Amino acid sequence: MKKALVVIIFAVTMLVLSSCSTSKNGSETFTLSQTANGSSGSYWEYTLSTDNVIKEIDYYETSIIGPGYRQYWTFEITGEGEVTINWLAYEGDTYTEKYSYSVTYYFDENGNREIIE
Repeated sequence: MKKALVVIIFAVTMLVLSSCSTSKNGSETFTLSQTANGSSGSYWEYTLSTDNVIKEIDYYETSIIGPGYRQYWTFEITGEGEVTINWLAYEGDTYTEKYSYSVTYYFDENGNREIIE
């Protein structure tokens, strides 16, 4: 059951990946989002495998129906190469990990991206 939920979360995350756009300084950007639940105190955080390919430049949340909300992270592509985003779902103030999964991307010098795994 837990594996199925992680797969569903992964699929939804891939669907939410927006197309690249151009930032104010001319570099390519993209936005990822996750759905969280305010009533259970669940939310998402991430870590990057390297800091020289992408960097976070914006974060915001929007409300959705019920206690849920959506978290958005906008990243700027700063270099060419592979980066793994490790997603961690937490619950409550005690940082109890509920779910986790990773997605590895390759970014080229033109800002094009490909999901590797």
